[in-house]
Amino acid sequence: MLSFLMFTLAYVLLFYFYDGYFLVGNSMEPTLHEEDFVLVQTETEAFERRDVVLFQPEDSEWIFSKRIIGLPGEIVEGRNHRVYINEKPLAEPYTQPSINDFGPVKVPKDHVFVLGDNRLESADSREFGPIPIRSIIGRADVIVYPLNHLKWL
Repeated sequence: MLSFLMFTLAYVLLFYFYDGYFLVGNSMEPTLHEEDFVLVQTETEAFERRDVVLFQPEDSEWIFSKRIIGLPGEIVEGRNHRVYINEKPLAEPYTQPSINDFGPVKVPKDHVFVLGDNRLESADSREFGPIPIRSIIGRADVIVYPLNHLKWL
C-alpha cells in the first residue's frame, strides 16, 4: 500500500510540472528518436541556447521538436558545414558537422532560431525562419520511454 501511495504521489507531482509527448519524425536524431516519450516542462519562459523545445506554429496543427541555436538579436549563419553565431563557430557535440550554407539571419526580438539535430532531414528555421517565443510549448527535459533511451536532455 505504501508503494502505491509513493508511486501515485510521484506521478501526480511529476505531471504537475511536466507534460508528456510522443515524438514523430527523425529530425532530432541522434538525440531524440521517433516514438520517444519526452517530459516537457511547460511552466518556463527561460530558454537557453541548446535547449530542446517543442513548439507549435500558429498556422500549423503539428508540434515540432527542435534545438534552440540562435537567441534574440544574434546573427546565425551556416557555412563550411558549421553553424556560426555572431561570426563565432558554435560547438555542437550533439550533431555531426553537416549543414548546408544558409543566412546570415538576424534573430528578431522575442524569437529564437531553431535547428534539428539531424540537419539533413530537418524542416526548421532555415526553412520557416525564426520562431516566436510565444509559440514554444516548453523545454524537453528527459526521455522516459522506451527505457533504453532514458536520459536527461
